[in-house]
Amino acid sequence: MSNQLQTVGNATTMNLNSVIYQNIVESPYLRTLGDLSTFQEIVAEAQRNVKSMEPFLKGTTPSTAWVLMYKFWTLPLTVRQLENLIEHPHSVFLRGIGFLYLRYVCKPDQLWDWLGPFLEDDQEITLQGGVKPVHSTIGKMCYMLLNDQKFLGQILPRIPVLVMRELEKKLEPYADAGRAKAGQRDHFKKEKSDHRDRDRDRGSSGRGGGRRDDHRDSSNRYDRDRDRSRSRDRGGRGGSREYDDYSRSSRRRSYSRSRSRSRDRYRDRRDDYRRRSRSKSPGRR
Repeated sequence: MSNQLQTVGNATTMNLNSVIYQNIVESPYLRTLGDLSTFQEIVAEAQRNVKSMEPFLKGTTPSTAWVLMYKFWTLPLTVRQLENLIEHPHSVFLRGIGFLYLRYVCKPDQLWDWLGPFLEDDQEITLQGGVKPVHSTIGKMCYMLLNDQKFLGQILPRIPVLVMRELEKKLEPYADAGRAKAGQRDHFKKEKSDHRDRDRDRGSSGRGGGRRDDHRDSSNRYDRDRDRSRSRDRGGRGGSREYDDYSRSSRRRSYSRSRSRSRDRYRDRRDDYRRRSRSKSPGRR
């Protein structure tokens, strides 16, 4: 490689999304960096102040990391300086800024040479800070930058189809380490779901979980025993039809007897009424 990094795209915006670019160039923090004109001065500023890699801190306020990345772009960085960033021994966030810088401006067919050797790097980095921080590793971050279309919600520069096909083949052995291909959020959701599954397994083996399982098992056994008892009463599977026929004929006979008794009672009441009527009639006195 020559000392000058070969870049592509817009020389002014650094290929950044128009929203975050506008917020960076209008940022009060960027104005405070006006006096920093050398690579070492910006490195020292990043070591002091960068705590995470998200693009926005709150609302539309750009993060320190992304403002400093753009400040590096105004120099711009040489190959040697980029090597110093991505291999920095004291700041993982300077390494993250270096990889992100490369993803935005480096020629697509050179991305693998820069990021590929770091896919197994397990140094931990905080991608998002705040109350619920999101942690990853340098290796996973490089996988996301090579494989995904977005990084923490920000659209990355498009990689040509042919180059992307080659990248996918090279990334395949690292798919498990990089987690899901559906988007960077899936990488962390899967890890959290694994923790929840393990907690649920531990809880079910405890005292409360065992009691619930025992209750379910006893309830299921009761239902099975009841069904078998009914089947035996009806003569098993083969005698169930005979039992049903017998039940229907019994109901018909019972209904016939009750209807006959009703007719007899009605006839008795009718006869009794006629006798009383004759006795009260004047012509019969």
